[in-house]
Amino acid sequence: MAGSKKYMRSNLKSVETNFRWFFENYQYTWEDILSATERYLAQQMRENYKYTRTSMYFIKKQDKGTVVSDLADWCEMIKAGAGDDVDKIFSEKVV
Repeated sequence: MAGSKKYMRSNLKSVETNFRWFFENYQYTWEDILSATERYLAQQMRENYKYTRTSMYFIKKQDKGTVVSDLADWCEMIKAGAGDDVDKIFSEKVV
């Protein structure tokens, strides 16, 4: 749960719709997306998830007549090399 006591996950259909929009408008790879999401959640964890966006709004959100994408912003930061000092919160499990 986010700091607002709301679930951070969104329903699958909304997430799918927003990802379709995302891939129509941006050329990032799944590796970029996972890395950006990991860094975003690491930052939010340090801030106790106080203002964490739900998954569908992280991908795409209409804001006062314009569409914004925090995911695209974070992908761009990763591509630019910013945020390399952020702790990773996901790990690979090899069995």
